[in-house]
Amino acid sequence: MEDDRSNTRPPSLSPDELIDLTQTSTAIEAGFRPVAEPNVVQELSAPMFDVHTPHETARTWKDFFIHIAIITIGLLIAIGLEQTVEYFHHRHQAAEMAKNLIQESIENRDVAQFDLARFDEIDRVLQINMAKLFAIRASASRQPFVPTPLPANVTYALGDTAWVTMRDSALLPIVPMLLVKNYWKLEFTNQRLSLYTSASSESRVRLNSLLNLHGETDVLTLKEIDDLLLAYSDYRAHLTRTRSLLTEYETMDNLAIDNKVITINSNQAQEADRGIQQALPTEH
Repeated sequence: MEDDRSNTRPPSLSPDELIDLTQTSTAIEAGFRPVAEPNVVQELSAPMFDVHTPHETARTWKDFFIHIAIITIGLLIAIGLEQTVEYFHHRHQAAEMAKNLIQESIENRDVAQFDLARFDEIDRVLQINMAKLFAIRASASRQPFVPTPLPANVTYALGDTAWVTMRDSALLPIVPMLLVKNYWKLEFTNQRLSLYTSASSESRVRLNSLLNLHGETDVLTLKEIDDLLLAYSDYRAHLTRTRSLLTEYETMDNLAIDNKVITINSNQAQEADRGIQQALPTEH
């Protein structure tokens, strides 16, 4: 029967050899290492890097001031680069705003033409009705007044979003002075136009209220005829004044689109123009 155990025998020591216990213990430990270490994670510590100041410590006042000068120059260069980037960025923003402003003016030109056509249509009907009233008053036999219905007072307000955005921004000082002056005058004219439009609408309300008092079969007295004529005339005067100012605005808007100087004679507008010159004294 064969023996499965190894035939290797440990070496025999002679009586004259000394046994070194240290070596023997090491040899024994080496011979009996574990077969496998379950899930043993060995962490290797990374070598630590020492951080040193890149420059030597200033040992004299001269070295100290040189060090401060280098830092100062570096900061000035960094600030200069930042300011340069901001300068070109602001210029780009101002150019975009000016482009939007011109586009808004082109749209306002279309709005003005539409409103002017509507004013002309309303004015034509106003003249027809006034002519009817004059004919009835001059006639020997009074007849009922049948007014021609007025067209709907549907008009559109002029846009000013692009200008208000530019006006209220911090970029106004770098916008070309001619552009600022022109659109400041346009804004002033647009504000006046809003007041005229509001007054015209109120006049039309008064006219409609007076027309509602009479039926189409009623024979009007001379006083009622005169009251209606006065109401029609009042509305037509407000409408004519609004139309005239809108025509003036359209002319100014075309000048602004062509980058030409806008000239108006209003004292208030001239005062506003002087205020712009005081706020922005530098011509661009």
